[in-house]
Amino acid sequence: MLKKVIQFLLNLLKEVEKNNPPVVEEVKKKEEIIKEVMLLKKGSQGEEVKKLQTLLGLTADGDFGNMTDEAVRQFQTNNGLVVDGVVGPKTMFLISNMETPDFSILKEHLPEVVYNQIADTAENFNINTKLRMAHFLGQCAHESANFKFVSENLNYSAKALKSVFGKYFPNDLNEQYARNPEKIASRVYGGRMGNGEEETKEGWKI
Repeated sequence: MLKKVIQFLLNLLKEVEKNNPPVVEEVKKKEEIIKEVMLLKKGSQGEEVKKLQTLLGLTADGDFGNMTDEAVRQFQTNNGLVVDGVVGPKTMFLISNMETPDFSILKEHLPEVVYNQIADTAENFNINTKLRMAHFLGQCAHESANFKFVSENLNYSAKALKSVFGKYFPNDLNEQYARNPEKIASRVYGGRMGNGEEETKEGWKI
């Protein structure tokens, strides 16, 4: 509930800034007041504290005591936040997104060939929170035209190679690689992003 309210306020503030600049400062003051009221800190009690404790892997007794305070401070340290033991909007947002994604909800939204690789890919690359999964899938969707393509089309003409990958094909080298996806990928993606040099063909294989 806390995250939804804060997000609503932030969205509202953006609209106000866009449409009515003179009242921005007043809205910001009210926003800060509401944020202050909704902070969770040592001594806080209730259902919101229980949710926080569950996300942190603690016993959910609803009492923000020493153990919860220590866990929050450790989380803030690990995530580059201000270490004060106070759970404000930023801390709550990051903690909320620690939850392991439920991959099953993705099944009806992704092509089967993509969905079947999600679990292994997430494990191999430590994509273990909802936020990380959102970033990962967002990038994949962008690169694949919303999952319409599952492999890169590297069948470039000599002219296209110069236009798209010019720095990899000086002089007339593009003529030697044109319309040869394996050779193009081996050169363009070789020697970077963890791949071996061009002759290993890892730019094509991986």
